[in-house]
Amino acid sequence: MSALAIQNTLCHAFDTFSSASQQLVDSHEILQQQLHQLKNQFTEVDRQRLQEIADKAQLSDRFDHLLEALPTGVVVLDQKGRVQQSNIAADELLGTALLGQFWLH
Repeated sequence: MSALAIQNTLCHAFDTFSSASQQLVDSHEILQQQLHQLKNQFTEVDRQRLQEIADKAQLSDRFDHLLEALPTGVVVLDQKGRVQQSNIAADELLGTALLGQFWLH
């Protein structure tokens, strides 16, 4: 193989390597951008979720205050009929701690 042929082969190999390297750099940049976008989306979802949790906690506090302020007895049951919550008036009226008890009809 002549020196010119070797030089041409080496130039072609270098061009191929340079092209492949540039493709890798471009792909890496695209992946970095996508990663940045995903991080931003997750941050926004987390912010929204934390806001929802705070809103629900505030609603729960309001409900608890309202429940305790009522002069009549109130008993809150779960789907299985177990007492989840009762106010002071209900506990005083029934004379027992109701939490966790099954409510019989």
